[in-house]
Amino acid sequence: MSLFLDYSKILERTYILLLGSYSHEPFRVLECLKTYLIKKGFLKTSIAVDFITIIKETSYEEKMGKTLEDIIKSMKESDFCIFIFFKNEKNDSVIVELASLINSSVPRTENKILILLPRLYHSSMLMGLISNKRLNSFRYDDYIDIFQYCSNYLKRNSIEKFKIR
Repeated sequence: MSLFLDYSKILERTYILLLGSYSHEPFRVLECLKTYLIKKGFLKTSIAVDFITIIKETSYEEKMGKTLEDIIKSMKESDFCIFIFFKNEKNDSVIVELASLINSSVPRTENKILILLPRLYHSSMLMGLISNKRLNSFRYDDYIDIFQYCSNYLKRNSIEKFKIR
């Protein structure tokens, strides 16, 4: 592949999956980030909930199992998975999703994961999960930091990813 590929074509073919809490404000941030990245040229940006299959007339456990299965499948198919943790939120489901991807058989997982954490956020479960892993993480002060860092990270790493292919 030529190093002089049309930059916009690289962005257009980069699959990005956003994962985070679905409570009111965090979900709004995820939706805004999705829109922002699409406007920046990352046309294949999705939120994990976009891939969840609705199953009627099944138990809660079956629904949760199918939901996690759908999310894991979409994480494996994505070029980049961005895990966003929010202050004053239960982020347990995001930790489970991150653990599932780390423990999956996806090669070079560390290059496809970006973890965004509030500056003063601490979770021993999360820190235990990512310790000794070479994962990309960034501490943010406000939501503007998330938008700017994601855009810069994805532009830089999308070009690197497609140069290698």
